[in-house]
Amino acid sequence: MKPIIKLTTVGMLSLALVACGKSEAPTVAGTEVTPSAETRIAEGLQAMSIDELREALKKASDANRLYAPAGDNVYEYLLALRAKSPGDVGISSQLIDATPMLVAATDQAIKSDDDAEVERLLGLLRLADPNNPSIATMMQHREERKAMLAREQAAAAQEQQRNAAAQEQQRKAAEKAAQIKVESQKQAAAASAATPAAPAARTAEPVTTAPKPPQPKEPEEDDPASQANRELDLRPISTPEPAYPREALRNSTSGEVTVEITVGRDGSVIAARVVRSTPRGVFDSAALDTVKRWRYGAVSSPITVRKTFAFAPGN
Repeated sequence: MKPIIKLTTVGMLSLALVACGKSEAPTVAGTEVTPSAETRIAEGLQAMSIDELREALKKASDANRLYAPAGDNVYEYLLALRAKSPGDVGISSQLIDATPMLVAATDQAIKSDDDAEVERLLGLLRLADPNNPSIATMMQHREERKAMLAREQAAAAQEQQRNAAAQEQQRKAAEKAAQIKVESQKQAAAASAATPAAPAARTAEPVTTAPKPPQPKEPEEDDPASQANRELDLRPISTPEPAYPREALRNSTSGEVTVEITVGRDGSVIAARVVRSTPRGVFDSAALDTVKRWRYGAVSSPITVRKTFAFAPGN
């Protein structure tokens, strides 16, 4: 009897491939799958022989290329083998075992707003099992995420319009105040010219200097209460979580990043930097790219706070 080995680790998958490559695949009626025009196996894989596909599959498995890159990964080689040997129970079993990780990768691509990768992975899933309930669920998740992003963008646009209107009102008020001051100075000059100058020496008017613009507050590293008070002054409008880097997800890498951000008066993030990360450099870009797009309500002066993001494959 031909052994059926579940795909639990890359090493066990390699053993399963060797085992099924040495025996004749049994035939099961009604298991042949005809790909549609939308989801078909790449022409390069169709032209390969069964032995060539098994060899390529073993190499992809050893390199942990489960679903990427396109055209050179475990999942596509399994689909090509199933098309050439539709009755091979071992190949079908390995496809079933590999599907949950493909579903997880597709869901992560949806969270990363990578539409091209979402379509590619959904195409593989449709080819493997067009009736898989995860397809409809993930398509619904993608539509919900698009709707959420549209709402966030609309809210940010409205907030920007409100800020612009407030700034315009402040500008007009400042212009009006300046005009009143000029008129007052003209009236005072006219009154002074009409009145004889007093013999007493005039005292010099005090010189006033323009106040310095407020500077961003530097957060105190060891003062959680100060950090909490500053965060209370912020009113989040759009603060999405950073996407999990696909390379880190593929390697099951977890870590943590602390980012220092400065929020300007209009509620946009005007500065961001990584103050510490573990492991260094793995999640920095994902965290920075996300916080730079954050939006808050308008504040009276710039505020600087720190945010810590934890990345774990299971989250």
